[in-house]
Amino acid sequence: MFYYSTLGNSGTCPYWEIPVTVIGKYRKRSDGAWSFYQAQCPIIENSILPYDEQEPSIRGMRCPNRYKCPLYTEFQSSVTEII
Repeated sequence: MFYYSTLGNSGTCPYWEIPVTVIGKYRKRSDGAWSFYQAQCPIIENSILPYDEQEPSIRGMRCPNRYKCPLYTEFQSSVTEII
């Protein structure tokens, strides 16, 4: 069984210049430490949805390069404790 926890990374989207919180998902390892699993940005997640199902406040927005976004890429690869 895997255990997961999340940490938020809040700031201003460098492309759209709006406040956003990117969620980092961590999975607990057998040694008790937590390893980074994935990041979820509301702009990226919303852009995957059909247009009529998108959140109106960020409808039509797309991320030009998630791997250059500091909010998306600056999660630690491993943490020892999640509070």
